[in-house]
Amino acid sequence: MGEENQQSAISGQPSAGSGLLDLAAPERSAVVRFREKKAIHVFRRLTMEDWLSFYSGMQHEELQTGALSKTSTRLHETIAALWEAVVLRVEGYKAGADWKERMPLAHKLAAVLVLRQVNAANSGNPFDLESDQRLITLEATWNSVFHGELVHVFKDPSQEDQLEWNRSISSFYRVRGSRGRESRIRFPVNFGKLCRLYDQLILEVRGYAFTGTIQTAMDALHKEVAIGALFQPVEQEPETALEAEIKAA
Repeated sequence: MGEENQQSAISGQPSAGSGLLDLAAPERSAVVRFREKKAIHVFRRLTMEDWLSFYSGMQHEELQTGALSKTSTRLHETIAALWEAVVLRVEGYKAGADWKERMPLAHKLAAVLVLRQVNAANSGNPFDLESDQRLITLEATWNSVFHGELVHVFKDPSQEDQLEWNRSISSFYRVRGSRGRESRIRFPVNFGKLCRLYDQLILEVRGYAFTGTIQTAMDALHKEVAIGALFQPVEQEPETALEAEIKAA
């Protein structure tokens, strides 16, 4: 990469032919394929509020009644709600004015799955105890283009940062029935807290085009995946039978 393009990638300003992921684009598209046919779903730019609503509606719930328990999530309902809130138009369908109401749920699920195509490619070197920075690389498909070098540079997190992340992903609360016969244990996804932790620790990003600050411009889903890779860099060995017994005690 030349010096000019490298500076553009770090500062977030697009340059001709740079291939940067444009966070400021007003629309996003998702290609949905079913057998030999394909269609395109076009969405407006997704905001932090869109993802907060998505994750708050996707909370995990366990209903306990005596010795019986039932686990449920509202994943499909939440995905459908996100699709309906942000979709602008579709291409490749034979459809009338009521196309949103007639769109099959499977097509909505497939389109939102494309929007969520972002993964951690690596988490730098977590065994380097001398560096005061950590580099996380993401891979993402955005408007049908694969971006494999999306780098997030973080301050080396403190132990308190790690504990804050642990608290954010492990909290739950219990709601008891009026007569105590049943209770609901709810595990909320603290998406907002994870994004705020990202904002506190991020120093620099590469591979993106954006205006303003990283904190305000970065896609919220990219924040969540990057901060997760920062705090889960080490692959754990399978627990032994003794460890499993201690955990269950």
